[in-house]
Amino acid sequence: MNAVYLLLLISIIPLVACKKDLNLYCGACKAIMHEVDYSIQQVDPNKKIDVGSFRVDPNGKTRTIQKSYARSESHLTGLLERVCSEISDNYVESKDPETGTKRLKRMVTHDGKMASNVDFQSLMEESKTQDAPPDAKSNRVKFACETIIEDFEDEILHHFKNAHTDGNVKICTELAEFCEATAKDEL
Repeated sequence: MNAVYLLLLISIIPLVACKKDLNLYCGACKAIMHEVDYSIQQVDPNKKIDVGSFRVDPNGKTRTIQKSYARSESHLTGLLERVCSEISDNYVESKDPETGTKRLKRMVTHDGKMASNVDFQSLMEESKTQDAPPDAKSNRVKFACETIIEDFEDEILHHFKNAHTDGNVKICTELAEFCEATAKDEL
């Protein structure tokens, strides 16, 4: 009889442990889309890369074309490899004063200024009362980010290679279903 209870308990634990914090995953997904989009915008639009087949045909020519480097697969793949470190270093989970839910917010703007929408005072007070070290929170953010990249890398690459608009809705809301359709964009 005890073995049956133990077996039942063991089968339930993974289900409980696997439940995703949708606020964290929604925020991480939006942060990925924002950071990759921002990085693309920083690339010189005149910078090109040769893509295609570099094999020489019987006429001595190759079948390559020049494409914008900013939206090339090699550039985007590099961005996706680095984006989670960027997010875990620059984003924090901050309690929204209106709703009381935790949201992922950027601490420092891209131009180096402190973000005005993060309540640093409450973050300091919260860190004093928690048992987990501060690195645990950034590890949660990084893990969520890496999970999203792993699960949706092809879709994210396709989105940015083809310069689609509103990736938050397409990827984070419709495809991954981390965000609610009515949630306002906070990044």
